[in-house]
Amino acid sequence: MPRFTSFWPARVAPATTSNLHGQSYSQHSSPRCVCVKLTASKSSSSSTSSSNWKFPLAATPDNLENTTFEARPTATTLVVAACLMLTAVAASNVDESVCRFFAETRLPSDLKRLIDLSEIMAHGLTVAIILLLVHRVAVNVRPIFWWLVACPVAGGIAANFTKSLVSRIRPYKYWELSGGTEAITQSFVQWLPILESTYLKESWRQSFPSGHAATAFSMAVALSWAFPQGRLIFFSLAVLAGLQRIVSNSHWPSDVLVGAAIGLLAANAVKLVYLRGKQ
Repeated sequence: MPRFTSFWPARVAPATTSNLHGQSYSQHSSPRCVCVKLTASKSSSSSTSSSNWKFPLAATPDNLENTTFEARPTATTLVVAACLMLTAVAASNVDESVCRFFAETRLPSDLKRLIDLSEIMAHGLTVAIILLLVHRVAVNVRPIFWWLVACPVAGGIAANFTKSLVSRIRPYKYWELSGGTEAITQSFVQWLPILESTYLKESWRQSFPSGHAATAFSMAVALSWAFPQGRLIFFSLAVLAGLQRIVSNSHWPSDVLVGAAIGLLAANAVKLVYLRGKQ
């Protein structure tokens, strides 16, 4: 009889307290079904091999109480945030040059589309949708779900708080008002602008720091916490989201760098609180 291989969705046995001992779950496997590979041959061992097949159990919130997640903020994160802050100071000297380059240069359409799509990591609505999908699909991360939500929320709040301390004009509006004749330092126009009743209605005065960058990087921290294998992808999308703010002339490069640092620090502060609560 010839060998053959087939695949079919197999129904997964529900998890119980008696069969969860020693069971581990992969982030890449579905919690409800699994594809089983069957190989048939002439050998008599095929009849006994079926008894050795192991089916992953379905994960549910009730049986994941003892699941642990690596949450310790590393020194590397703090070093990266500090480097981003220092780079922002240096980048302030080339803010106008970089923004003018993107304003006058037409990027390849595919690259421009990729950069624009990366904003899903930074926009509040799409971030909420991503988190809802994580909650629905990735059952094994539900024990820390609300901590994951807290990461981008903390990043956004920290960025908006910083915006309330200092007002900076966005690139597109700065050139419109100054005609490009004033020094870039003149883009910072006021301290404590939140004291003005009209400030919150004037988005063009809220350039520093980038709230989108803070949200994107804090979201990358959250997703990397839940799915460590995707860390490189998540942070690459966060970088593209920050670049999108520069390409669209909505932020100066230094705004994005400071926003990224704020997002990293805020999200790791959430992880630190989680760790303190587990001790």
